[in-house]
Amino acid sequence: MLNNKISVNDFAENLEKEIKKLNFSFIENHNEFILEINNINIKFNKSKSEYTEKPVKFLKEFFKNSKIYEPGMIATLYLLRNLIKKKVIFYDIGAEYGYFSFIASSFFKECSCILIDGNPLTKEIVGALKNSNNNFKIFNVL
Repeated sequence: MLNNKISVNDFAENLEKEIKKLNFSFIENHNEFILEINNINIKFNKSKSEYTEKPVKFLKEFFKNSKIYEPGMIATLYLLRNLIKKKVIFYDIGAEYGYFSFIASSFFKECSCILIDGNPLTKEIVGALKNSNNNFKIFNVL
């Protein structure tokens, strides 16, 4: 599946380098949030939630104080992006707002995301946040 063979030790070493090299910014405009990671834009549509789940607040909380949420996972996806040149199916177990699915679908050229979450509102919330470029299938499982 990988075009380049890499040992576990080399992967771990490269991952540490990727974490240190992560460059990101977070921009909020009228219609969307844009997370830019290493010059790749990840777009989240703004959604006004009538529910107790508040994705807009959730996203703002992630990036306050200029910190990125889960830099190790993001660096892993970015590193895999450079190794995997085939279609990717990304499973986001416990997806909540689909944060990692949005990132994976932006990092990989061909990516289908399977989002699984126990919250019955996940499908509605992620559906409101996504745009036409996201290839998401959302399942609510209890």
